Amino acid sequence: MEALPVPQNIKISNITCDSFKICWDMEPSSKERITHYFIDLNKKENKNSNKFKHKVTLQSALINRI
Repeated sequence: MEALPVPQNIKISNITCDSFKICWDMEPSSKERITHYFIDLNKKENKNSNKFKHKVTLQSALINRI
């Protein structure tokens, strides 16, 4: 099984109380292979907090690839 590439140079901007914009660099050859990322929004310092993951598509308005 081939490992998937890891996003590089991650930038978070336009942060509000209920949204944010995230951008990253990725190898051009891997853009066709990856259709979704899961971003864990759980607070790491509080182990008892509610755990959930937010599914984002690469076409989403909040997710941009450079």
